[in-house]
Amino acid sequence: MAGSSKIGEVAWRPLVICPRADLCKTVQMVFRDLDIEPAISQEYPPGVGVRSMLERNGYNICFVDAASDPVCAQTLMGELSNAAPVIAL
Repeated sequence: MAGSSKIGEVAWRPLVICPRADLCKTVQMVFRDLDIEPAISQEYPPGVGVRSMLERNGYNICFVDAASDPVCAQTLMGELSNAAPVIAL
């Protein structure tokens, strides 16, 4: 289960969307070093409803693998950016 980490005055609840296994593992190790447990999706979720999923689960920052499927990732990042900051990996 994903947790939050308070850095400064912000309690971060990250969501990582990363279909590429090697990149996902690296990202998880970085978060582990920061003592943050992100929620992980190893596939691109459908664009419809993804914004409400972010809001419903309280994720307030999203990291997206933009290289595995650039077209899908770009569409997804556009939808997600309406709900939270999005960082392309």
